[in-house]
Amino acid sequence: MLGCYGKNMGGIMRTATGKVLPLLICVMAWLISTGPAHSAILVNAPMTDNNSSGWVMGGNPNSAILTGNGTIDPVGSGWLRLTNNSINQTGFAYNNTAFDLSAGVLIQFDYATWGGTGADGYSVYLFDANVPTFNIGAFGGSLGYAQMSASPAACYHAPSNVPGISGGYVGIGVDEYGNFAWGCEGRYLGAASRIPNTVTIRGSVGGFGGGAVGSTQGTTSYPLISTSANNGSLWYNGAPRPDQFSGNYRKVIIRISPAPNPVADVWVQFGYNTPPVQMISGQALPAISASQQLKIGYAASTGGSTNYHEIRNLLITSVNASTSIDLGVTKTAVTSGTTTPITGVLVGNTFQYLITARNYGPNSITATGVGITDNFPAAITPGTWTCAAGNGASCGAASGSGNLNTTANLPRYGSVTYRVTA
Repeated sequence: MLGCYGKNMGGIMRTATGKVLPLLICVMAWLISTGPAHSAILVNAPMTDNNSSGWVMGGNPNSAILTGNGTIDPVGSGWLRLTNNSINQTGFAYNNTAFDLSAGVLIQFDYATWGGTGADGYSVYLFDANVPTFNIGAFGGSLGYAQMSASPAACYHAPSNVPGISGGYVGIGVDEYGNFAWGCEGRYLGAASRIPNTVTIRGSVGGFGGGAVGSTQGTTSYPLISTSANNGSLWYNGAPRPDQFSGNYRKVIIRISPAPNPVADVWVQFGYNTPPVQMISGQALPAISASQQLKIGYAASTGGSTNYHEIRNLLITSVNASTSIDLGVTKTAVTSGTTTPITGVLVGNTFQYLITARNYGPNSITATGVGITDNFPAAITPGTWTCAAGNGASCGAASGSGNLNTTANLPRYGSVTYRVTA
């Protein structure tokens, strides 16, 4: 059962905090997945309150923090804040839950990068869970994952040699400034110049799996594996934090196929309730034992340019590469005849709300006969509804009255939207 705003990820349902009409608080949307597979939860970390259990955090001059403390953000509406929008900030956090790639993984999380001038970016990384001592990597363009060495002015201002992350397996940079892919500052392999608004994968530390600590310059550690095209802005050039029900919403989806020869696909969702854009496709990762234990973490930095870097709603599940389907449902109260959200309505007035069900993929599978129901609470007089389909989807019924009880067929990225008048 999903609340008025929610997603069903790989068979795992989660609600997200949002603005709802007072009269709609008890209105619930139900989405039943008829897909053939449900995945096992490996990590489920909303990070929306102030409970840091299971996380290790650090940074300079201030540690990463959880903002859902009732002061920065309301409890239940917070984020893991890696950096604020001041210059020369670093922050990191990793989760102490260990997992392996024997069944592959699907990693999903929301992020908000905003409020500054566009730098540097953040990384999400997997590292050896059994490394004897954890040390975060170099910051700046290395995003807390790769190494850095003293370099000439052409490579900015790396002042000294800094090792990369301890036991690093892969680091995926969501890089608004564009240095993570640059083969400069001692990073091994890379582009000839920075490439803004890209997703970049760097590989393992030398000696991975044997307790290797971070390596510095002159090594082949953390090599560039792949980088994406610039498919749109990865950050919000404004403040306050972007509306999470707007075109400025951002989400990352990472699918890694099972060991021993995993392959990675990475998507970014550019906007609320929109199909994700594939940034990295079918990229081979370093070979790894199916029993190798890994942990996940994040790191971010600012320099002369800045941004808040925030993460929440981390969900990691095992993934069946052929049958997993990621279904989602959202409910938004709107001004009649539009898609503009509203936050209140007078008692006795007629209003509308939209229910959208979507197949977010990532696999090219059609979810058939998806059951969608919505029952009016006692405080609302039932009205009528109409259905509109997009991207190859089909409505079980084009219209109806009273409680919503229908079906839909949803191919990958297909959606159906019900406009309800009550």
